[in-house]
Amino acid sequence: RLSRFGGIIHPMQRLIRMGEPRGGLFVEANGRRFDLIGEGESGPYVPVIPAAALITAIHQGETVSPGLLRPGAAFPLTRLTPWFDRLGIDYGITDRRGSLYEAALGGAMARLPDPIRTLHQGGTFTGRAQVTRGRNPLGRLIANLFGLPKAGAHDLCVSITKDGQGRERWSRTYSGREMFSLQSRGEGRQDGLIIERFGPIAVQLGLSVDGERLRYQTRGWSFLGLPLPRALVPGGDVHEAVDAQGRFTFHVDMIAPGLGRLVRYEGWLDPLD
Repeated sequence: RLSRFGGIIHPMQRLIRMGEPRGGLFVEANGRRFDLIGEGESGPYVPVIPAAALITAIHQGETVSPGLLRPGAAFPLTRLTPWFDRLGIDYGITDRRGSLYEAALGGAMARLPDPIRTLHQGGTFTGRAQVTRGRNPLGRLIANLFGLPKAGAHDLCVSITKDGQGRERWSRTYSGREMFSLQSRGEGRQDGLIIERFGPIAVQLGLSVDGERLRYQTRGWSFLGLPLPRALVPGGDVHEAVDAQGRFTFHVDMIAPGLGRLVRYEGWLDPLD
């Protein structure tokens, strides 16, 4: 019995990360895909959610079909979604023929506030941004390779154009200086991720919906197609949200292991009339 070692194994697992603290499954058929992704330590609860939902239904006096008690029975998704929400498990049905972000987020896209969904439909947006640069010289060099903006307050214009094949060109102009990237759908082992290219650098991004926020997690990166060490992948708090004025807001805090902050920029955007 390995349970007696749980008091030792669990703290070690939290200290020494072997792989990513997330798990999930994808079931695809006829151009549509069902996604189920558990962040952190929520994944192990997934197998018992149908039993918990069934017990709850019986406890509340609902009439439960005897067929649901058979092993392998099809369980209505509507009975499971409250438990997914409670445990912070992302789920949704994705139309793989949809736009880039719709294909990555599936049904979770509909749970985001209107300003976030409006921005990802494409178009031109204007607003303000505050930029803070890191102090490490090597970090500044990497920030320049990405074309990241200089420190200070900036007028900001963001233009998102789609090419009809699921790819997007993001142009960000900070006080007259343009920074652009190309986003596309990941393939093969990167399926389900968004690949964002800044010149020779490609960054693999995972998306998740956290309440009314859209969060980005860096899953890997490469230079001229060659994978770079994952231990050096820049990370940090990157999310989109909506402020009290109902405006789209962004928060990007890029931190590189051993180098500290590369850049932090945050601000708001409104659609250009």
